[in-house]
Amino acid sequence: MASVAATNGAALHKFIHYRRGAGQRLYAVVDAARDQALFRAARDDCGLPVRWLFEPDAAPHMESVAPYVAPLEFRSKYPFPGSTFLDVWAQHLGNSAGILLLSEADPDTVHAHLFEIFRAADEQDRTYFFRFYDPRVLRIYLPTCTQAEAAQFFGPIGKILVEGERSTRMLACSAHHTGVIIDDRPLGDEPAPGSAGGGRR
Repeated sequence: MASVAATNGAALHKFIHYRRGAGQRLYAVVDAARDQALFRAARDDCGLPVRWLFEPDAAPHMESVAPYVAPLEFRSKYPFPGSTFLDVWAQHLGNSAGILLLSEADPDTVHAHLFEIFRAADEQDRTYFFRFYDPRVLRIYLPTCTQAEAAQFFGPIGKILVEGERSTRMLACSAHHTGVIIDDRPLGDEPAPGSAGGGRR
């Protein structure tokens, strides 16, 4: 299993590497309600500074069902100290347990923006939670966005990386004047970073 995880982690690393712009940080949004093992890996095994998206004074019992955001270490050469969570993430692809983000913004700014879009209001001004971090929801929502909706939703986020309907595919989504551009491709089809012909896309 370790060798499979490492292979998948390497493919995921390459996918991120070729879509990460200069100065962009990598973030993960993990849905504890969908995948407790992935959440525990982030918080306990990898020691990531996870922050939930509920109100600060939300009841403690919400911990097991909350969405969490955390900055991830990322370097151009794989593996690297701190790359373990990428291996774990790759192993959990297909569980619809979260999304990855690329942003130049600092963790506080990203958290504040996600905290904002997590809450939505209907026509009766009733507040509800928008499960934007669920790949199944996002794959339906993003293609419907207008330019204004995309700009508001993405905010400081440069790209959103989402698992495809098949766990062997990833989508790289970014705001555009036409709405949202979605680049859908299989994991592992890029050359290794630093190899001949291996520039960023």
